[in-house]
Amino acid sequence: MDSQRQLRVAAPVTSRQGLGFGNDRWPEPVDDRGQPDRETVVAEIERSLVAITGTTGVFELRLLGCDGGPRGLMTASGVFGDARLAAVEAIDADDAWHPAGTYITLNPVDPSLAAGDLNHFVEQPKETTADQDIIRRHRLLLDFDPKRPSGVSSTDDELAAAGAVADATQLWLGADFDWPDPIQGMSGNGVHLVYAIDLANDEESHEVVRRTLSAIADHQSTDHVDVDTKVHNAARITKLFGTVARKGTFTTDRPWRRARLLRVPSQLGVISNAELQAVADRCREPARSCRRPPAAACRLRVSRGVGFRIRLLHGISNDTRTFLSGRYADGPLWNQKLFRAACDLAGCGYDSNHATELLLAGARPSSPKEQQEAVATIKSAFSKPRTPARRPRTRRSGRQRRRGGQGQRQ
Repeated sequence: MDSQRQLRVAAPVTSRQGLGFGNDRWPEPVDDRGQPDRETVVAEIERSLVAITGTTGVFELRLLGCDGGPRGLMTASGVFGDARLAAVEAIDADDAWHPAGTYITLNPVDPSLAAGDLNHFVEQPKETTADQDIIRRHRLLLDFDPKRPSGVSSTDDELAAAGAVADATQLWLGADFDWPDPIQGMSGNGVHLVYAIDLANDEESHEVVRRTLSAIADHQSTDHVDVDTKVHNAARITKLFGTVARKGTFTTDRPWRRARLLRVPSQLGVISNAELQAVADRCREPARSCRRPPAAACRLRVSRGVGFRIRLLHGISNDTRTFLSGRYADGPLWNQKLFRAACDLAGCGYDSNHATELLLAGARPSSPKEQQEAVATIKSAFSKPRTPARRPRTRRSGRQRRRGGQGQRQ
C-alpha cells in the first residue's frame, strides 16, 4: 500500500467539533479520535436520506474519488429505493473505498434509470443521473462555502463563518419572505440549508431556481463566504450527511470531517411558488425566457443535418455523442469535455460555426460568462488541424480493394 493510501485509511476523519448526531446545534469540542459506532452512523445516514428524499421515491447515491487500489481513483454510483439499505451500502462503501465524498440527488429520479437493478453500487458507471432523469423538483439547496485555497478542507474558523452566514440567510428569508424553516446540515467544509419546493422539471422552473440562488448570493455572500449559484440544475447532487468529506490532505488545521445533519424541522413546510418568485424578483440579472436549449433540441439539430453532416456524425466518438446530448452539462470537468468534443468535431471536418451551435447546445452554459468561456474553448479546439477521436470504419467493395482504392468516390 502506498503512502497516500495509508494516509487515507489511517488518518482520523472527525473534526474537533465532534459528531453531534441528534443534536440541534453544534456540540462542544471532543477529542479527534472520537468515532461513532457503526449503527449510529447508519442511523444518521438513514435519517438524512429520509429528510432529503422523503419516505418514498428513488434516488442516486454517488461516490467520488474512491480509492480503487491499483486502478487509482474511481467513481461508484447506485440507484436506491430503500433508505435503510442505502445507508448500509453507503457505510460499507465508505469503509471499503474511502471516497473523497458521498453524494445524493436532491430530487427524485425516474425509477426506470435503475432498470430494475436497485440498492447497490456499481463501479465506474457508464451513466449517472442527468437533468432529464428527474421527475420533479422537490428540494432547493443553499450551499454556504467558505472562501479558501482550492482543493483543501476548511478550517474551524472558516466553517464557523459559513454557519454564521447560513443562520443570517435563514433569518432573512423567514422574516422578509415568510419562508419556512429548512433542513440544516454541515457538509464537512461548509453549511447547507435544504428547503422543500414543488416545481415541475422544466425550463421555467429552472430559471426561477437559478434567479433565486443568484438573488440570495447577491444579498448574503460576504468577503469570506460564498453562496453557491451553480447548484440550480435538477440533477444536482449534494453531500450525504453522516458520511466523511475527505478533501485534500488531512491536517490538524484543515481536517477531514463527517458531514452532519444539524436540524430537521418537525414539519418541513413547502415554499410556495409566490414565495419563491418573490426572492427571484430580487435578482439583478434580467429574466431570460429560456435559460438553455433542452437536450432534445440538440439531438434534433444533429438529426436534421444536411447530407455530409449526417455522414460525419457516424464518425464521432461516443463521448462526443454524450456531450452533444447534454448529459455532461453542469458535471465535473465540463470545460475539458467540451474541448475534447470540439477537437473531435474539428477532426471530423465540421464547419466551426455549425459545431459551435451543436456544442453550445450540449454544454448548456448557464450565464453569459460561461458562454464566453465555452466559445473560447471551442475556438481553441478549432485553431489547428485535429484528428477525430475515433475514425469511422468504411467498407470497400472487392473491386475497390483490388484496385487499391482507386474506385473510391473522390
